[in-house]
Amino acid sequence: MKEFVFYTLFPFIVPISLFDCGVALTPKLTAKLPPETETEVFRLNLPYGKVKNLYGLNAGIRNYANRLIGAQIGIVNVAENSIGVQAGIVNLSHKKTYGWQFAIINMAEKNGLFKIQTGIANLLIGTQKDSAGLQVGIFNLGTNMFPDIELNKRRGGFYLTIGVGNYETSGLMIGAINRSSKGMNVGVINRKTEGFNLGIVNFQEGSSFSIGAINIGDRVVALDSKSELSIIVRTV
Repeated sequence: MKEFVFYTLFPFIVPISLFDCGVALTPKLTAKLPPETETEVFRLNLPYGKVKNLYGLNAGIRNYANRLIGAQIGIVNVAENSIGVQAGIVNLSHKKTYGWQFAIINMAEKNGLFKIQTGIANLLIGTQKDSAGLQVGIFNLGTNMFPDIELNKRRGGFYLTIGVGNYETSGLMIGAINRSSKGMNVGVINRKTEGFNLGIVNFQEGSSFSIGAINIGDRVVALDSKSELSIIVRTV
């Protein structure tokens, strides 16, 4: 029996003894080794805990890291700055985000050189003008949460966005409905979009070049006298 217990606990005892690790019930009820460390390579939060610097794995129910380089796995994952992977039901990265978010709801604020979001709802919040990446979901939003920020700053960067509905995104958009997006929009309905629009119905706003069955804007030019397809060019 003693040997069984030893060999069962051995894989957990060795990492804790060799590295900076912690276990938390709450931010105040936290055991760390060594006790004063602010940098950990493994943190288990049951149910909730905070860590200042996490270089490794942050697992639990609700995880918070000021600086994350590695992975967060839980129901709710929050990081101020993250490089790596967040996997859960809700993921939030407040500042610079580099890496992959996988959840039902993904939110990334401010700039990050490259980010990937896969989920039901993906949100890019704040200024994204220096960022790039991939969004795959049912709903993809550049942002509509900060109307005081100029639209072109909210809708910055370059993303490949694939979803049922894409809103205020920038780059290459593929979806059933693309709204207020800028770049190349491919969809059934493109509304208030800028750039090149390819769809069945296109409602343009701003500088745009559109191909579709129905194009609404300033000037429509038919491809030929017999064609049902038309091109609309609108410049502001």
